[in-house]
Amino acid sequence: GHSQPDVQLRAAMYKYLERLDGRIDRQRQVVSDRQEKLAQAKAQWLAARQRREVLENLREKRYDEYRLERQRAEQKSLDEMGSRVRA
Repeated sequence: GHSQPDVQLRAAMYKYLERLDGRIDRQRQVVSDRQEKLAQAKAQWLAARQRREVLENLREKRYDEYRLERQRAEQKSLDEMGSRVRA
């Protein structure tokens, strides 16, 4: 009579362990999927950051060109005023 409860308990334990293994496998798949999504998000973020840096560099370059043009125009105006005073 003692062996039957042990067999039933052992069978229930194995069934429970199989369910746990199934849950572990599903969670591993979830983690794998999330890691893949994370890698994609990182790649998108890096691409966006690079585009932003390129745009910032272009903006700075254009602003520097604008300032140089303004300085040249101002200097030309001052030179003309100076030549009129001398004449």
